Amino acid sequence: RQVKTKGRKRTRNTTDYMYIMSFSPEIWTESLSHRTQILYTTDNSVIVGNLHLKPGCRVAESGTGSGSLSHVLARAICPEGHLDTYEFNDHRDGNKIETLK
Repeated sequence: RQVKTKGRKRTRNTTDYMYIMSFSPEIWTESLSHRTQILYTTDNSVIVGNLHLKPGCRVAESGTGSGSLSHVLARAICPEGHLDTYEFNDHRDGNKIETLK
């Protein structure tokens, strides 16, 4: 049986409950392989707040790294904003465009 609540689903098998959470940058950051330094929710909140980011802003980011901060920045400036991000290290760059879509 599934019960839908705001942003998540609660499902039950024969013995236990499991919560299925909606995808968010915070959950994605926690699940990333840490090839680079990861900024967590508190750090990201300070960055977004201090930069006064809002929908429609244009942001330039140097050093995409894992894409964790890119994801947070994109969410803060969507849907009208634009994020330009650059990663010099080819090994880290990988398939960030597909991942962030």
